[in-house]
Amino acid sequence: MFRTRSIFSLPDELLSEILARVGACSLDDLLNAGLSCKLFNEIAFDKYVLRQASIEKIPAMPWHKNYSFLEKCRDSGNPEALYKQGVVEFFSYSNLEAGVAYLDIATKSGHLGASYILGVIFLCKDDDEEYNQKGMQHLDEVYRAKRLSECRNKLKSIMQTLWKNYYLKPKLNKCPSRKNHGLKVGWPCQVDDIGLFCETCRCHREVTFVCNILRGHHVYF
Repeated sequence: MFRTRSIFSLPDELLSEILARVGACSLDDLLNAGLSCKLFNEIAFDKYVLRQASIEKIPAMPWHKNYSFLEKCRDSGNPEALYKQGVVEFFSYSNLEAGVAYLDIATKSGHLGASYILGVIFLCKDDDEEYNQKGMQHLDEVYRAKRLSECRNKLKSIMQTLWKNYYLKPKLNKCPSRKNHGLKVGWPCQVDDIGLFCETCRCHREVTFVCNILRGHHVYF
């Protein structure tokens, strides 16, 4: 005859892993679990669990009621929280070094949205070939993963909620064949199709896109 075992008899490490997986799928379920008992509340706010929590729905606005939770996730190394903090620091607070630092950490954790905006930032640096190459490499990661549309939409959504105090300025597109590297006539715009542009033109298109949304312009490419 099998003996019934309580979930509380499981090791804390296993409970932490369980709640981390719950939080990665649903933040609401994680928070509800944390309200169920003292032990779950302690584990739900463990750094390991918060690092993996799904927090896409929490706005990046510093005045939002859930911002303190976002900060806890950021301090735990959550890539999405680091990404959002980087965007806020750079474009809202004009803390450029801090913004780049947060975005760099998020990028190294595999966050493609951070890689996207960091690439654009690097490409806007004045005639710096080293940063230009880094910027193109970051955007190439996004292109290769075919996640460009997702990264654009995520950034646009965040920008719509922030006060913006720093704006990027695009450099001239130096591709000698830029007039021939536009979209194919008669075909709809597929932003994830890396075959439509040369690398220089693709990157310039994304810089222009970001600069336009920073200024609240409608963008259709």
